[in-house]
Amino acid sequence: METWQFIGIALLVVALLASPLWKGLLTSRAQKAGENAGKAFAAKRLPTALDALATTLELRTDAGTATEVINAAVAAKPKKAAAAGPGQWYVTFADRDDIHVRLTGVPGGVRLAVVKTIEFQEFPQGGGDWAKFRERVVEAAQARGVATTEGASARLQRVPDPSGRETLSGAPASIWVASVG
Repeated sequence: METWQFIGIALLVVALLASPLWKGLLTSRAQKAGENAGKAFAAKRLPTALDALATTLELRTDAGTATEVINAAVAAKPKKAAAAGPGQWYVTFADRDDIHVRLTGVPGGVRLAVVKTIEFQEFPQGGGDWAKFRERVVEAAQARGVATTEGASARLQRVPDPSGRETLSGAPASIWVASVG
């Protein structure tokens, strides 16, 4: 066997033995780059998502009439929302109770606002579903002659999920809630 053939075979053997190391190195670098890109993308979108969830709907009526209006909106698409108790409703994102909304009194009427929502991949979910639900409430309010206006509340804050659920990676899950007070 000639020297150049021996060198070629030796290089081939070294390349085959080193391939798992290279694959692991390249995979971990690609994974880290993907995670960094995902975090940067989410960070850019986070303020918009939080603003959407902080949008409130004020109804210029009493709590009883507002409850009737909101229940009419729920009845329009019962798979997308449900009553959760007096003055409280769920809006469905993926599961029935992903987005919690509550009715509170304000001067001149009542306010409907998100008080809790789920998180997926460190990002609050449900802004679009909340907007669609508000639209249905506005339509139901107009049908009853109730005036509505959009407003804003404080942004939701990220807190550990008290249920103890974990993310797909095994890390503790979080939820987004309205600030107390």
